[in-house]
Amino acid sequence: MQKLRFDDAHATKLFEITWVQDQQFRMNPEVVTSLLREQVPVLEFVQWKVNQIDFGGAETVLPLNAQSTNQHFTHQAALQVLAADYAGGVALASLLTGWPILGVHPVESRYSVSLWLLKVDIKFLRPSVADLTVAAKIDPDLHERIQKRFFEGKAVIETINIEFRNGDVPVAEATATYF
Repeated sequence: MQKLRFDDAHATKLFEITWVQDQQFRMNPEVVTSLLREQVPVLEFVQWKVNQIDFGGAETVLPLNAQSTNQHFTHQAALQVLAADYAGGVALASLLTGWPILGVHPVESRYSVSLWLLKVDIKFLRPSVADLTVAAKIDPDLHERIQKRFFEGKAVIETINIEFRNGDVPVAEATATYF
């Protein structure tokens, strides 16, 4: 466990939270699903959800059904970009233990994190009409660098790989760049 370079007791307390403690609320899949659905109503409408959050990773499900698409590529693509954004954002947020994400978590102090999607590139491999598993995994070799830059107050710009699957069948692959 590292200490922040802030004198503020609240900021130090945020970073002293362990990953196991953080998974109990801030990064609990059911909590994150609920909070994001509240902030982004289309996620509720299409029944998108977070299945799993690991340190540096997230797995979500985007049902492709009558509520989420009428089988036109434009509709699917728009929802897949949204699903990629949130899978990558959740994975990135998991590395910032204890810090609430502005617009997602309740913020009770001046310390919070804003995540901005700068760019997303998706390569569609095949059509899909079933539930998509959308998974983002940040290379473990990058974890420390991301955390160090963030906790030193430096800009963090990171590109995350995201995969879309129907079961074991790849449907699309993406990269999402965040600030």
